[in-house]
Amino acid sequence: MCPMYYILSPLKYFKHKKLIKTQWKCDLGIEDAEYYELDFISASLVEGYTKLASEAEPKLMFTASYAFKDKTTIAFSNKNEHFTALLSSNVLMATIDKEVLLFKKK
Repeated sequence: MCPMYYILSPLKYFKHKKLIKTQWKCDLGIEDAEYYELDFISASLVEGYTKLASEAEPKLMFTASYAFKDKTTIAFSNKNEHFTALLSSNVLMATIDKEVLLFKKK
């Protein structure tokens, strides 16, 4: 095996593990809500919340599984929906329902 494999593998694993227990918020370009939030609760599950102006607390909208397709592309899926996102340091750019949303790490 190539020695580079041993050098790069831990970095790739660490990058994926870095999402666990992080929250990402999108509050720009939204018409019907104050903000959207993605909460990465484990190495394979994410929860999506919506905070409406008329409600005191954000509402859980979905729970989905996620997996890295490569170093920066994440695929999300549940029974009803599938979407992808690009990860770049502290920004997640997701395409959901034909809209591009920018989530920033909280």
